[in-house]
Parts: sequence; C-alpha cells; structure tokens
Amino acid sequence: VNVVYKVNQLFEFVCYSVGNFQDVNLDGRRTVSELLYSLRSNLYEALIALGLCSRTLWTHVRMLCQLFSDEKPIKFDGDLSEDVIKDALAKACEKSATSLGVAHECGETDLHNIVVNCLLSWSAANELLETSANPSLVKEWAKVVCEDSKDANAVDSVPVLYSLLSSKCKELPKRELHIILEQKLLTYEELEVQSPKLCRWLQIKLIDILLIDIYATEDNLLPRARIFVKKGQALRACGLDNLNSSFQCLSEALSLL
Repeated sequence: VNVVYKVNQLFEFVCYSVGNFQDVNLDGRRTVSELLYSLRSNLYEALIALGLCSRTLWTHVRMLCQLFSDEKPIKFDGDLSEDVIKDALAKACEKSATSLGVAHECGETDLHNIVVNCLLSWSAANELLETSANPSLVKEWAKVVCEDSKDANAVDSVPVLYSLLSSKCKELPKRELHIILEQKLLTYEELEVQSPKLCRWLQIKLIDILLIDIYATEDNLLPRARIFVKKGQALRACGLDNLNSSFQCLSEALSLL
C-alpha cells in the first residue's frame, strides 16, 4: 500500500511538471532550439514515467484480485473486500485516463495499446466484483476519438474500441464488454454539443454493435428495446432523411416490450 501511495505522489508530480514545462524561462545563454529540445526530452521522459505509474497501479489491482480469489498467497496488511478492489480499480482507471490525455496532448499517436491493455486489466478485475464499476478511461478515449475525427463523413475511419478489444481478447466477458460500450455510448451523447453530427453517427455505429453482438439473445429484450429507442433518437437527430428508419427502430423497440 505504501508503494501505491508513493506511485500516486509521483504521478501527481509528473503531471504537475508536464503542465509547467511551458513556464521554463530563457536565461540568455540558451537558444530557442535548445529549449525546445529540452522540452521534448522532458515530455518524453514524463510520458514514460506516467506509463510506469499506471502499470504499477494495475499490477497492484491484479495482486489484490489474486488475494480476493485465493489464487496465490500474497501478504496483505489490511482487510480485503470488494470496496478495496473497487477503490484500487477506480484509481488505476483515473490515472490511466490522465496518462492517455497527457499522451494525446503531447502528440503521441500509438494510444490504442494503452487503452486496450488497461481495459483488459479492468475487465479481469471487474469480473470478480458483484457490482460493476464504470471505467473512466473509456470516457477519455471517446474524447480523444472525437478530437482527432472532426470530419463526420469519415466516421468509418474512426478506430472501433470493440474491434480493438476483440483482436486482443477473443473471450472478453459479455458483462464487462457491455459496460465498456455503454459507457462509450453515454460519452458520445454528452459530447454531442461539441460535435453533433460526428457524435450521432458514432452513436449509431456503436448501437449497431450492441444490437448485433451484445444484446442479440432473448434474455436481453429490455436492453435491446432501450438501445433501439436510442438508435431511433439518434437517427431522427441526423435529419428528416432518416425519419422512416427512426420510426422503424421505435416500432422494433415496442415489439420487444
């Protein structure tokens, strides 16, 4: 636990440092090019440090899960409960989301692996819990996607989180998968104000995945009806040309109730 506390302190320090890199003053002896080189080096080192902090927190989560499931005897000083794991899980997600945001702001392009690896770790831990916890990392990823994809006509080129996860793990638990996708859908709804057309079509694309791959069975009639209503609303918001399709979705939802 002391290690985790120190990792959190280091994480906060690195984030603070990244935010203050731009405040470095020229002292007359350093050229602009030297300063820029120094800033790039510091940012690169900061990203490495943030990544290490995040991985350490996820390792801590895995150790707690091993203890909770009695798979391996690990010494733990304190009472272990679902709340302890949920708290560690929330912190790991929060720090990973911060790392993702900083990496994106610094121009890092290989963000897919960060998201996928963290969500796979989250899924393995969340599977042990009776009550699920929403991963805040998904919200940050959705924001990154919207910022990088301003053109609504290029929605098909937007990276699909479901495909990225499926390529790494063929048997991701359905409960965890639907939590991830529903959280992303909710975030797209919240981001509509910033990018209305893009977010609506991203919602529709995600809704189709939920209908085809997640809520396709008879024991998911209510969630399926709810998602059809969401699709109808999204289609209606996309314009009058989609009015008939919107009515069809609402009709499908009523038939399931």
